Amino acid sequence: MRLKSFRKILLVLSTFALMALLTAASPPAIPDMASGCDLIGHVQTGYINSGESVTFTFDLEPGAYTFAAWASWDLTSLKLSVSRPDGVELTYDDGTDNNPIVGISFTELTTVNVILTGGIDRVHAVAGAYSFVAATGEGCYEKSVDPAKEILEDYTAVAAENSEEVVKWEYRQLSGENSLILNYTLDPGDYTIVAETLNAGDDIDMYVRKGEEVLNQDEYPDNRPECIINLLEQTVVSIEIDPWVYGNGTDTSVVVIVTMTMTDKRE
Repeated sequence: MRLKSFRKILLVLSTFALMALLTAASPPAIPDMASGCDLIGHVQTGYINSGESVTFTFDLEPGAYTFAAWASWDLTSLKLSVSRPDGVELTYDDGTDNNPIVGISFTELTTVNVILTGGIDRVHAVAGAYSFVAATGEGCYEKSVDPAKEILEDYTAVAAENSEEVVKWEYRQLSGENSLILNYTLDPGDYTIVAETLNAGDDIDMYVRKGEEVLNQDEYPDNRPECIINLLEQTVVSIEIDPWVYGNGTDTSVVVIVTMTMTDKRE
């Protein structure tokens, strides 16, 4: 393991970093709105758990409207629906991502409830942050791309080409000098374990252990360590991700993916 004593920071800063790691992420920033659109009121922000709902009520004049929400990394998905006060749903974005956007038009004065519902959470018991806006006009916002989802989709496609299957994946935060440790129970077989941060300027190390035994490690100075292991029996494997350098600030997001050779996968 690389020595890191020379970059140790003061205890008070380490304590602050740990507190930040245990705190839910900040509400996402709102992208620029398309021309011809105007914000209704102000940006609404808050925190929401998986399965919870938040309702915003509007009395709207005839015209076109856009409703949009963005979630922090804690939530993989949000649902945004527009309903009449009697509960009839008029339109919705079903929450397959964490940036739902809906557009709707009215020909008369209309009261609507816009309901935001938390989807799948990436870190259990940690509420995800959201930002919500309502605007006049059509096509006021375009969907943002979830970089973690893109990485997962890329690895899933590559794994399929190599007769492998994604069996585990996580999207987590690294902060300060705090290591990320994930424990999985894996069946016998051949596995490839990859961790990749969203910032190419990061440098992280990865260690894969069985108890105290190091099965494999990757200390190459980059943001994408990879380890290959072979298990002869069902094993509890510990994956440790150590931050070495942050390319921007004092934290980063990391995707951890475990793939298994499909010929080894047991039903």
